Amino acid sequence: MIGHGWPLIEPIILACFEGGTMLSMQKARAGTTFLTRWGPALLMMALIFFFSSLPASRLPSFGVYDFSIKKLGHFLGYALLAPAYLRGLRKRGSLEIAMAWGLTIMYAFTDETHQAFVLGRTSSIFDVGVDGIGALAGLSPYILFTLRTLNRNSRLPPKN
Repeated sequence: MIGHGWPLIEPIILACFEGGTMLSMQKARAGTTFLTRWGPALLMMALIFFFSSLPASRLPSFGVYDFSIKKLGHFLGYALLAPAYLRGLRKRGSLEIAMAWGLTIMYAFTDETHQAFVLGRTSSIFDVGVDGIGALAGLSPYILFTLRTLNRNSRLPPKN
């Protein structure tokens, strides 16, 4: 034990040592970097999974607005998930935007498949479409910025 007042800090200090040598700052921050990049996507995926796991009997009913409000929930959930994936991918180019949208669509398919096994719930390709449109809405600021940047760069003279 390092000292009587250090019981909470000791594991942190010991974690910084590997075979008697201090770990590099990059290794020490690797876990933090992963969580700051992918944490929002993991959180959104967990929330979507949680709501998809609820049996139909536990879902609220919104009367005549039930269909619209539940589709809005799909739209908003995936409008937040797509930019979270983009954050995890780090860059904001057109390839990464397409990858973030593709990952979102793939998660929407897995979510609908999962939902088919929940009591009283059904799977719907229509919901995947709503999710995809929500993802595009969430990615639209990045898409517009990328298009604007590409347009601006196309007017520059070519580099030799």
